[in-house]
Amino acid sequence: MLRWLLRDFKCSPSNLTDVRLLIFNSLHPNVNLIDRQSIGVYLRRMNIYSWLLLIFVFSLPAEAKTPLEIPFNYHKHQILVDATIAGQGPYLFILDTGVTPSAIDTELVKRLGLPLDEQNASQANGGGKDTVYIYPSSIQSLQLQGRDFGDINAVAFPTGGISSKLGLDLHGILGNSFLNNKTVQIDYARQSIQFDPQLPDIGENTYVFDLVTAPDDIMPLMQVELNGEILIVSMDTGSSFGLELFSNGVEKIGGIPEDIEWQETTAAGARGEFTIRDGVWPMLKIGPFELFDIQASIPDRDGGRYKHANAGNALFERFKITFDYQGGKVFLEDNHR
Repeated sequence: MLRWLLRDFKCSPSNLTDVRLLIFNSLHPNVNLIDRQSIGVYLRRMNIYSWLLLIFVFSLPAEAKTPLEIPFNYHKHQILVDATIAGQGPYLFILDTGVTPSAIDTELVKRLGLPLDEQNASQANGGGKDTVYIYPSSIQSLQLQGRDFGDINAVAFPTGGISSKLGLDLHGILGNSFLNNKTVQIDYARQSIQFDPQLPDIGENTYVFDLVTAPDDIMPLMQVELNGEILIVSMDTGSSFGLELFSNGVEKIGGIPEDIEWQETTAAGARGEFTIRDGVWPMLKIGPFELFDIQASIPDRDGGRYKHANAGNALFERFKITFDYQGGKVFLEDNHR
C-alpha cells in the first residue's frame, strides 16, 4: 500500500502533508474531516511516524534482476554468442574480458548505419604486427536472447583476420564496456552464460578472490603458483590459450624446465598473425585447486610491470567462473572436467 501511496510524490517538506493526509484517509476513512483542529493535532502526532514510514519505504532493497541464461558456441576455445543490433541479425560476437571498450566490424557498422568517427582513427593494440586502424563507434540496441542491453561503447575494426582463423564470420567483440557493470557467470561444461546469476556458495569446491585490475589494464588478475613461485596472471576470456608465460614470468620461475617439448605455432590477434611456442606444463595451483597437464605457451613479449602471465579459455574450461563486476569478486568453481 505504501509503495502505491508514494509512487506519485517526491519526498519533500512541501508535499509531506499531502502524503500524511493520504495515509490518514486510507487508515481512518470514517473520521469527520471537518474537524480541522483535531485533524491538525493528529497530523502533528503522525509527523514522526510519517517520516519513519518514508524512510522504511525508500530503504527497502531494490528488486533483484531476473537472471538471463544464454547458450554459447565454444569453438576453438572461444566463447561465441549470437546478438542482434538495432533489431537486425543475429551477428556473432566473442565474449572477451581483455578488450576495451568493445568492438564491431567496420563493414557491418557501415551496413547498419551505426556511428562511425573516421576523423579520429587510431592504431589497434594486440597480437600481430600489421597496422590496423580502429574508429570510435557504438553497438546500438544490443540484444541477447531478447534482453535489451542498450547502446554499447565500441570501436570499429576489420574482423576479417580473426574470422579467417576461426573459420567463422565474426562480427565483433563484447568487451569491458559491456561487462564492467554486470555479474556474468560462464559455465564451460554446460556452454552457457548467465547474467545476474545467484552468486555461488563458498565451500571447498569454490575459490573466491577480489576482482582487481592493473592500473594500465582492464583484465581481472589472479594469483597462480608455478614451480613454487607466485605469479600474477591476467584473466582473458578472449584468449584461446591455457597459460601464456611472459618472459618476466619465465625469469621469475627460474627458466623453462628442460623436459617440456615446445612447438612453434601461429595465432591470430587484432593486428594479424603471430608466432608462439606451445607445450604442456605439468602442474600449477590456483587457490586450493591443483591442475595438471596445462596447455602452456611462451609468446615473444614481456608482461610488463604488473603481470607475469595471461590465462585463457583452455585453462578456464576446467571451471565455472563468475565475474562479479558489481560486487568486485571473482568465483572459481571446480566443474570436474
